[in-house]
Amino acid sequence: MKTYSDMFVESGMMENILPRKLTTADQLKKFNPYLLEEEEMYEEADFEGINEGFLDLAYDLLDSGGKRWRPVLGMMFADCFGRDIKKDFKNGKVDDILYACALTEIIHNGSLMADDLEDKSLMRRGKPCTYIQYGEDYAVNASTLMYIAPIIRMKDFIKEEDKR
Repeated sequence: MKTYSDMFVESGMMENILPRKLTTADQLKKFNPYLLEEEEMYEEADFEGINEGFLDLAYDLLDSGGKRWRPVLGMMFADCFGRDIKKDFKNGKVDDILYACALTEIIHNGSLMADDLEDKSLMRRGKPCTYIQYGEDYAVNASTLMYIAPIIRMKDFIKEEDKR
């Protein structure tokens, strides 16, 4: 299990789907090409606000631990169904599986963030819940981003012929 977990973390797939920081218009447009109506609006975006209001919150939770058993289980299932994950990983041919694994991890953590607020939980992974640290409005927005970011980026990781 540790091998799969290490491969998942090393792949950086979560960061490919949900970047840790956005600093340029090109990064923002790649992250979400549907966000703004006009091209020049990407240049004028409030990158500090995006990072501090969404991405920092998401990674505060994602980096706080957790067992990563969803990605590990996904990679193990792929092996069980004929993929050689370790070999494919070495050859850089495992983005489809890693995308699915990261998708479940990001969405799950987004649901934890929302659930903590709904339940008025106090602690998550040994520290105050996101909504307590940053505010309810920020937690709602960040958790929503964590639900939709993997779907927005799907086209980058799943081939068109495999979407059927």
